[in-house]
Formats: sequence, structure tokens, C-alpha cells
Amino acid sequence: MKLTVLDGERFSCQSCTNCCRDWHVELIESEAVRLSQLAWADSDELHGKNVLKKFGGKTYLQHKPDGACIFLNEENGLCRVHEQFDEKTKPLGCRIFPFHITPTFNGEASVTGRCDCPTIIRNEGKPLVERRSEILQYANAMGVSGGFSAKSLNGLNRQQIERTVGFIDEAITKLDSNDERALLMMRLIHHFDKNRDDMSKPTKLRSELAGFQEGIDNDLEQAEGSSLPGIAKIAFRSMLTSYMRRDEDVIDGHAGRVGRSMAILRIVTGKGDFQQLGRHHKSANVGDIGLFTFAWVPKHGHVMDGFWRVVRGKMKTLQFMGSANFDADFFQGLRSLALMYPLVIATAKYAAYADGNDTIGDEQMAYAVASIEHSFGRSRLLGTGLSRFYENLLTERQAFAQLVSSL
Repeated sequence: MKLTVLDGERFSCQSCTNCCRDWHVELIESEAVRLSQLAWADSDELHGKNVLKKFGGKTYLQHKPDGACIFLNEENGLCRVHEQFDEKTKPLGCRIFPFHITPTFNGEASVTGRCDCPTIIRNEGKPLVERRSEILQYANAMGVSGGFSAKSLNGLNRQQIERTVGFIDEAITKLDSNDERALLMMRLIHHFDKNRDDMSKPTKLRSELAGFQEGIDNDLEQAEGSSLPGIAKIAFRSMLTSYMRRDEDVIDGHAGRVGRSMAILRIVTGKGDFQQLGRHHKSANVGDIGLFTFAWVPKHGHVMDGFWRVVRGKMKTLQFMGSANFDADFFQGLRSLALMYPLVIATAKYAAYADGNDTIGDEQMAYAVASIEHSFGRSRLLGTGLSRFYENLLTERQAFAQLVSSL
């Protein structure tokens, strides 16, 4: 199998233990049997203890009342299974984290880092290219195979896909303004969707790039003179709840489905608290934030550099379409990716307000990127027809410009 690993991406575990608290590892039957039969010493607190949890017909590792995995050694931040037995005894899901490996073209796969891990967001540690053989072993153990479906390719060939992704990536990196990057990305997505012959003509398009940039200025000018329609606000808040919802709270018994549904309804109507969708979220009243009123994100500057690294990484590895995004086709996947921009801004504004700040800093942005990327291509709600409808509504060119302008 050919594995695409990006230059410049890094990771080394810092034993922060986030993954041992916020991550619920689903086990296959052989793992469940193996872990339940580990030979702990008679004096060990784990001797004879149930280490498994059943929920919804699936088996997970048991967690302690404080949310930590039952195997976490909180004194040194290490896994007790790894300490007392060996790494291979741990579940495959634990060993793979934070790598996200998905098939792309037939016989090929790509890897990115999950932003649930703070080290991935900071991009620290050993270069991933030096861990290619290790990651390839994980891919084989996962049984990663196959490739893009006919639906996800939507009649496009490899050259069209790779040249288009490369052109969009090159174009947005030439701009300093965060808003302009997002709007140019969306304008190019719409252009290529309607003019597929241009997907194989990057030289021609480079000469027309100034026209695209002038077009986004017009989009912004028109957006500033209009307000975001009520249906778009409802759609956007609905998408936010889908991204911010954390199923681990339900697995742990800290949230019920009825209470969760009521919390979602309050947020969709402009009230509520994201902490009701996940315990690790910050607490604030959505209605107090002025979500569509105050622009708190610097239009220039480096506070969003980490966000763009994530977006560009997903583009280059093609982890925005196919099995990485509920079999979304190329253009639907790009729309999903572009919509991350306003979703991250809104989440960062929420975090800044919860922290008592009137501007977004690195900490709030890291929280926002991790929160949104956590669900991208993973929360099943985002693959439903309703979510796709909202996604398409919000990524129509003028609606997207209004949304970006209002945030």
C-alpha cells in the first residue's frame, strides 16, 4: 500500500493524558477478551475488576467516575497495560491514536493527525515522514483497503482532483486575510464545480487569479450591506450543535438523550450552553455572545495559522471526501472543509466570551480547531441528508460571504 504522509507534520506523545480521558475506545471481540483476562497481581486494584463497558451493542474500555480510562496511571500519565505488559497488548484504537488513516485512490491511503491531541495542534515531535513504516503497520492492522467510490469521484479523474486541490492550496496561501482566504476557497470551489474542464488547466487559471480575488472583494462588499437570513442562522447553529455534540457524555451516563435534545433546541434557537453538549466544553450562554454581531477574529495575523495548516493538510491528503467524510464527493467534501472556517470562528468567539475575553487568542483558537475537527467526517449526524442540506445552504457563494462577514 502506498501511504501519503505530509512533510512538516510532527507528533511525539507528551503523556498529556487527554486521549485517556476524552477518548472512548471501541473494542473488537478479541481485544475485549484479551483485556478482561490480563493477569494483574492479586494486590493490584485491577485484579478481578470489570474493565469493559457495554453501550449500544458495542464494547468500550471502562472509565472512572472522573472520566479517566480505567487503565490510566494518573501518577505518571502512562497506560498501565503498556507499563506492565507491552504496547501490543493495548487496543489497536489506543495504539493508532492520534493518527487518522483513510483510503484514497485504490491501493493507497493517507494519514493526518487528529486535533484532539494538543501535540498535533502544536505540531511538535518526530516528523511523521520518519514514522511511515510504523503508520503503515497500523494501516494494515486496521485493514485499510479499497479506494474512492464512483460516487465520491463523481466522474473526476486523479489529475483533475490533484491539480484542483493544488491550485486552491496555492491560491489561498498567497493571501494574508483570513476572510479572503475562506472566500477565495469557496469561489474557486463553485468555479470548478461549474467549469470542470478548467480543472486540468492550472496555467490558464493562474493568469485569471486576480479576477477571482477581485470577485471576493465584491462578495464581501455585497455581504456587508445585507444581514444573514434567519434560516441561515438556524442552519448554522444547527451545524454547530452537530459539531459540538460529544457522545462520550451519553456513554458515561452524564447526559441523557432527552436532555441532549432539549439542549440542542435551545442552542438552535439562539440560547443554551455548549457545555450541555459535552462536559469538556466551556460554559457560556450562546444568546449573550452576539454570535453574528461582533467580529473578534483578526483579519490578518497568525492566530489562525494552525487552522489553515489543518485545512491544507486535509486538502493535500484528500481527507475531505470519500470514506473520510461519509462518502462525500469531491465538491461536497470541499464545501464541508470550507465551512470549517466560520464554524471555528464561532466556536473561538464562544470560548473567548466564556473566558471573559473580548478578543480571540491562541488558546481559544486551539480549543475551537480541536472541537470542530473532532467531529469532521466522524459525527454521523454530519452525514445525514439534513446536515448536507444545511451545508449546501450555507456554502452557496453569497450566503457564505454573508456568514463570514457577520462573524
